[in-house]
Amino acid sequence: MFISVILPVYNSEQFLEQAIKSVLGQKFLDWELIAINDGSTDNSLKILKKCKEQDKLCRIKIIDLKSNKGLGYARNKGIGIAKGRFLFFLDSDDFIEENCFSILSKKLKKKFISLVTMAVTQRGSYYLNLYQRKERMKILKAI
Repeated sequence: MFISVILPVYNSEQFLEQAIKSVLGQKFLDWELIAINDGSTDNSLKILKKCKEQDKLCRIKIIDLKSNKGLGYARNKGIGIAKGRFLFFLDSDDFIEENCFSILSKKLKKKFISLVTMAVTQRGSYYLNLYQRKERMKILKAI
């Protein structure tokens, strides 16, 4: 497993399906999605289960916390079962473009990278900050 996507979910029914479908639509396929339902009281858990059924490659795992424990707790639960070489944190009200993991995997395979932070501008350009060991190497060109 190359990428483990950690997706904490709390009452996100309005955006959740789009977030999950943006991961399911990736051209790069070596990933798992760990969705942590953090005590949602809306239809978030139903949406998670529906999306899991639609994933023919069985890459979605759901952790259902019965009560709200907070974002940090939910992320840590996901990290605890992650099998990927790299972790990707996705908020349940965000989405990623279909080439996101392809771009990241090419960058990560070329160098010994231990951390990547990513930002998206209002115009839709990606900016990556790559961290190599203890030295910071910044890449400021749009990808």
